Amino acid sequence: SKYFDILLYTGNGSNSHAISGLNFSPDWVWIKARNATGSHAIFDTVRGATKRLGNSGGGVGTDAESTVSDSLKSFDSNGYTYGNENGNNNGETYSAWCWNAGGSTVTNTSGTISSQVRANATAGFSIVSYTGNGSNNTVGHGLGVAPKLVTVKMRSASGNHWVTWIGGDSDFNGSNFVYWHTSASKMSHNPIWNNTVPTSTVFSVGTDNQTNQSGITFIAYV
Repeated sequence: SKYFDILLYTGNGSNSHAISGLNFSPDWVWIKARNATGSHAIFDTVRGATKRLGNSGGGVGTDAESTVSDSLKSFDSNGYTYGNENGNNNGETYSAWCWNAGGSTVTNTSGTISSQVRANATAGFSIVSYTGNGSNNTVGHGLGVAPKLVTVKMRSASGNHWVTWIGGDSDFNGSNFVYWHTSASKMSHNPIWNNTVPTSTVFSVGTDNQTNQSGITFIAYV
């Protein structure tokens, strides 16, 4: 309950619904309606309030980040405040999965690409924002140990992209990945991660547009 918890609530359709009950201020909030069809909504403190991902196709959508003023308006000391938008529809029930990623966002220069990182090494979770440059590089994640999961999503462009690396599987190497948002099995493509597994300080990105398109901003959950 210090680092992760679940909020169950009913939307009221107001412009400012305070949803509380956590023992921490959340840094990653992932919301899904329970009694109605609809998309997921994903927010984090590195990108900022009102910056939504996962808002298309009924699942964890592949649209670019959108700014929705009546969505998650603020990250509060024990929860968050939501406006009159999907995530607070009157009478709909919701589940919100909430993570604590630490107290501040810092510039991380451990990798060859500078990143903005909010990391909670005790909880083993970090949020990483970076801008792609199209060449083989590394990105700092701030955890101090090699991560077991890295999922990367384009922010400033849409596409077939929730690209995920999973550790702890002897068959899962530096060329492998799965998609969060499809039922496809494990795939292999060296340029996704530059055929390199994450280390205690960085994860690698290659020349593939899904993780490192030049000029595109990305968010990674590690």
